[in-house]
Amino acid sequence: MVFKKTFFFIRKNKAVSIIIIILICALSYYLYIHRKPFTQNAFVVANVHPVTSFISGYVTHIYVKNNTPIKKGEKILTVYKRPYELQVLVLQKKLEAAKYFIESLKYDTKAALNEIKVIEAKLENAIYLAKQAAELYKTRAVSQQHAEERQQAQDSFTASLEKAKSRYISDEAEIARETAEVESLKAQIEKAQVELALTTVYAQSDGMVTNMYLTTGSFVAAGSPLFAFINNKTWWIQANFKETELSEIRKGQKAKIWMWQYPGKIYYGIVENTDWGVERRFTSDTTGVSIVNKENEWFLLPQRFPVQIKILNPDPKYPLHLGASAFVEIQTNAYPVRQFFWQLFQI
Repeated sequence: MVFKKTFFFIRKNKAVSIIIIILICALSYYLYIHRKPFTQNAFVVANVHPVTSFISGYVTHIYVKNNTPIKKGEKILTVYKRPYELQVLVLQKKLEAAKYFIESLKYDTKAALNEIKVIEAKLENAIYLAKQAAELYKTRAVSQQHAEERQQAQDSFTASLEKAKSRYISDEAEIARETAEVESLKAQIEKAQVELALTTVYAQSDGMVTNMYLTTGSFVAAGSPLFAFINNKTWWIQANFKETELSEIRKGQKAKIWMWQYPGKIYYGIVENTDWGVERRFTSDTTGVSIVNKENEWFLLPQRFPVQIKILNPDPKYPLHLGASAFVEIQTNAYPVRQFFWQLFQI
């Protein structure tokens, strides 16, 4: 009886029946594709860094072409070397001069030391003669003038000895200063050699350069980004999942990935981590007061969180492109019916 009533209702209300059937099919399809965490909000990511020159100068050689694979250790570009070669040469000559000067100081120091020994011997003799003259003067065996001359000779040798010792100490200090200068010059030479080596920029890993619009003769400033380098050894997908599906996603779960670029091609991946948060706070630049965006009062959209997925089977026949769009499905139950009713009754 129920079947007959349903059949007659469908015959009388074909339009309504078709709409109901379409809605049922659409709901079934939605529940089917969302039986596992699924998102179309995903894209390819990789390790990327800007190619920069650590020194300034104009480019003399470019060894790579835009969007062409290169290997680790290959040359990318060279900056004009000659000023840095001359800097190394100048410092090396200064180092040689400093070493010769130290040798000269050592000779002077040796001479001063010998002079000290000679004066010390003469002073010792002068002290003896002065004492002898003083004793003889007491007995009137010598004149007062003779005794004073001996004492003056002693004082003269004492002064000469102090002068010689001061010169020796000064020479020793000068040697120490020049020795420190030599070490400083060695460090400067090493730094200059590093800068000379940095005139050539090398690839730090396998990958490719992109967005390179640079020609020889262009001046580059140290540290300024010139173009991008993409490390194509490892690829990831950043899949932005709704927070309603995030509760079931765990590190180590397997994933299927479809690229918009390659219809029918399936990549496989593994969840590496889930970001702990996204920024939702906004502050006025003029007042510093928090800005609260207006929300749709009928229903709120769930927040999305990035999930990092490592691609396990990159295929050279299907090269990946940084930022390319993708679909991602995580191999775990998403409980779409539960989430539907949870959202429904929270309104």
